[in-house]
Amino acid sequence: MNKRYVFSLIALIAADILAITLAIVALSQNAAGKEPENQNTVEEPVVEHTPAPIYSEIEIKEVCAAVPVVEEPEEVIIETEESSETVAPEIPYSDDIPLDYDLQLALQNACKEFNVPYALALGLIERETHFKNVLGDNGNSYGYMQIQPRWHGGRMERLGVTDLMDPVGNFRVGLDFLSEQYDIFGDWGMALTVYNMGHYPGYLTNYARDVMANYESWLEALGFTA
Repeated sequence: MNKRYVFSLIALIAADILAITLAIVALSQNAAGKEPENQNTVEEPVVEHTPAPIYSEIEIKEVCAAVPVVEEPEEVIIETEESSETVAPEIPYSDDIPLDYDLQLALQNACKEFNVPYALALGLIERETHFKNVLGDNGNSYGYMQIQPRWHGGRMERLGVTDLMDPVGNFRVGLDFLSEQYDIFGDWGMALTVYNMGHYPGYLTNYARDVMANYESWLEALGFTA
């Protein structure tokens, strides 16, 4: 066999193999770039939108009228009692009373606290010390109303009073005791007797009569009635 013929035959076979190989590669690339035609796809659900109802003006007013109206709570104002230091005196300051303005105010507040007539308290202080803040009975009685702490220790503790030479505390302890006796006997003369003696002997003492006479004088001086 001619060698030239053999070489030609081999070249033809090689060319056919190369063509077949290139065709296979091209088909593979086309297959990879395409999605399969039978692939299942999930369709997005279609949501139907219902148009909002249109109400007439009359219908809207009827609906609003049917809704209960909640009223706001009224503001509650709580009134508190002012301290004794700031309460304005109901009785005007008097030059006839030998106490300064602050002491007159303190005595008025104590009288209101324990329901004792102001003129009676003035009459008692006048009888006890003539409106002087002093120690009496050899140092056993204190202040304007001559309080003896040995008999009124519990009362002082209850009222929060620690110094009987302080006029405010002195007034409060003395008038609390006097008011307590009035609640028991229902008579200022008897209450004054016990205030002075510590017990009621069955009659009014001269001390009680003196204080009641002073009481009448202060009522007249201040323009009050009993």
